[in-house]
Amino acid sequence: MKVLILSGSPRLKSSTDKLAELFVTGMGEAAQGVTFKLSQMKIHPCTGCLSCWTKTPGECAIHDDMYHIYPHWEEADLIILASPVYVDGFTGTIKNALDRLIPLGEPLMAVDSEGHSRHPARIEKQRKMLLISTCGFPEADTFDSIKMHFQAICKNMHAENVGAITISAAGMMDAPHFFDEKIELVKKAGKLFSENGKISEELLSEISKEIMDRHEYREIVNAFFQGGIWGNLKAAFKSIHAMVKMRKPPKGA
Repeated sequence: MKVLILSGSPRLKSSTDKLAELFVTGMGEAAQGVTFKLSQMKIHPCTGCLSCWTKTPGECAIHDDMYHIYPHWEEADLIILASPVYVDGFTGTIKNALDRLIPLGEPLMAVDSEGHSRHPARIEKQRKMLLISTCGFPEADTFDSIKMHFQAICKNMHAENVGAITISAAGMMDAPHFFDEKIELVKKAGKLFSENGKISEELLSEISKEIMDRHEYREIVNAFFQGGIWGNLKAAFKSIHAMVKMRKPPKGA
């Protein structure tokens, strides 16, 4: 199974990239993956010239690193869009690359099975798409807008939406043990996808559950950004307290 990962995080070794790697690791030998770190590539914005539909059908007039992505996109069985939430949506690098996929569609409009206007793909292929996203806020509903956008992208790209792996409170991902269970669940999702070509809603829901009390998380993050000796000590103390509370068995257990 050919897997294409478009990484939209500007950070090296980001939390979002780690999740994508965990998912592919879970897929095992079934996955032949290639990752493009978009922030490290020279990809210019689409100019809207429409040369790819008129003068040079199927070929973009801008010759840059996007030409490395085109063949992998057309061959991929699974495409993973890995992006943290920036201002309620995809990062600019992801959106920039998606805009440059216009050459892969035909200019003439057609109607899909839902009666909606679409541009047919130049090369028809059954492919699937997965969203992997993180955010710095603790609320799980922070992903509502990016998931809605992702669904629209899947429809326009004629791809099956296999779901979204989302992790809130990602500011704690480097803290020891907070995300041990979720890490195993993400690898499990990759394994299930390689076996069945899908991920259960129950598993995706379990992965997306909020990791800790929202107020406690805000206190930790705010102390970290306040900085200084006392700010760092406060953040460390509250992190340890939160970890102990997470590991404490519920009453009656």
